[in-house]
This record gives sequence, structure tokens and C-alpha cells, in this order.
Amino acid sequence: MESIEKDKIYKIKEIVRDKPSYMNYGLIEDTLLRVIDKSSDNKNFYLEVIGFNRKIAISVEFLQDIVLEEVSGDQKG
Repeated sequence: MESIEKDKIYKIKEIVRDKPSYMNYGLIEDTLLRVIDKSSDNKNFYLEVIGFNRKIAISVEFLQDIVLEEVSGDQKG
């Protein structure tokens, strides 16, 4: 997984493992995520799932099963 940065928006390109578990959080392919913050130890990310009106905390290990693509500001939808 490449490094993701605070206040950037990413699109989920692919979930490589256990898709039903991710769906419980509103994480599905083509969904946009905004990184709100990360923990001081960099082991957890706080994300807004755009379009689902949901904010979640997710561990780095869990996030490694998701292929993300950075989205430029004009594609926020």
C-alpha cells in the first residue's frame, strides 16, 4: 500500500480480499474516501466515506487489502 495523506481524497479501485467484511463499513469499489486524520503511532486512519455519510477508523493492516487511487480535487463528485 502506498502512503496515504491527510486531507486527500482517494477512490477504492479494488478490494483484494474479503469484500463482505469491507461492505459492513460502506467500503466498496469506486467509493471515495477522504482521510480525516491518522493516529499518532500511524497505525490507524480516520476516514470519511463520501456519499455514505459515514466516518470510520481503520487499521493499516485492514487498509492493506484495498487498492487506492488518489483523486484530484475536481473529481470529488
